[in-house]
Amino acid sequence: MKPQVAHPMTPETAWAEAMKFENRANPYPFFDELRKTPVVDVGKGVYVVTGYRELLALAHDPRVSSDISHSPLSAKPAAGAEVPAGAEHMKAYGREPSMIVADPPDHDRARRQAMRHFGPPHTPDLIPGMGADIQLLCDQLLGKAKGKTRLDVVDDYAYPVPVAVICKILGVPLEDEPTFHAWIHDLMAGIDLGPELATEEGKVRFEKAKASTAELTKYLAGLIDGFLRKPGQSMLSKMVNDDGPDGPMSPKEAASNATLLLVAGHDSNLVHGWFYFNPDNYAVLWDQVRFGDYFENLISLGVETGEDDVWTGNPLSIVNATFSFNRKPKGD
Repeated sequence: MKPQVAHPMTPETAWAEAMKFENRANPYPFFDELRKTPVVDVGKGVYVVTGYRELLALAHDPRVSSDISHSPLSAKPAAGAEVPAGAEHMKAYGREPSMIVADPPDHDRARRQAMRHFGPPHTPDLIPGMGADIQLLCDQLLGKAKGKTRLDVVDDYAYPVPVAVICKILGVPLEDEPTFHAWIHDLMAGIDLGPELATEEGKVRFEKAKASTAELTKYLAGLIDGFLRKPGQSMLSKMVNDDGPDGPMSPKEAASNATLLLVAGHDSNLVHGWFYFNPDNYAVLWDQVRFGDYFENLISLGVETGEDDVWTGNPLSIVNATFSFNRKPKGD
């Protein structure tokens, strides 16, 4: 169902509505409103960036930090203070920061420690060596779709493939998937709540997310402890037992990065990544289920601003093109 969008709508209202949990299924009408201004102050010092050139500039600007400890939003709000949309206390989950919320040199060091066991030059055969198993799984899943006139592309195809692969790479038992998937679902439902964080329902969802995150972290910490006692060939085991130039990753940091990789490895990279490895499957599924223009709208980020001082000390919310469908301008 398409949300009702009042006109005219201020950027502040569009951002608040886009951040509401009830609008997560279809925030695009509100993103459309935000895209009318590539860079906009939505209140309380928060800037939302949707323009292609502006996003591209920010992506390459060394003054922009990914370290959440540098953000004004990471400071715990005072008792009774109004919480800005999307600005729940960013350290409330109590985890060590992952590489995605770190700046160099910590980001570079953690990335080296992880990538050393993920691909060339140190582990060149990891992904290619899984090719046959991936193809077999894809063929089996597509085989189940034969004769059907309807297919749930996520549940029946896109989800099982990457979750099996990322579990194999990390060293997470695939049979535990129902358990950690439930934890991840709670985690994703309880972040970026926006205005709902001040409501009783939002507080309950947020606390549930914290509890599930703690369980997921505890689970991964248990796996890592096992790898420390008995090293294996998985990526997680190698990360905490590394004898490379950067040394081993700490168990707490490894658990945080494992959470990142586990979530990004299956809940965020469902369909399009695996069509890259199996392009023939795109045609098979396209013939059976009409996707419309979804895949054509999976485009790259994009950014440029002459207001050098406007960013200083302010949090930025960078809305990527998958959500905003803000197409790359011709000639760029």
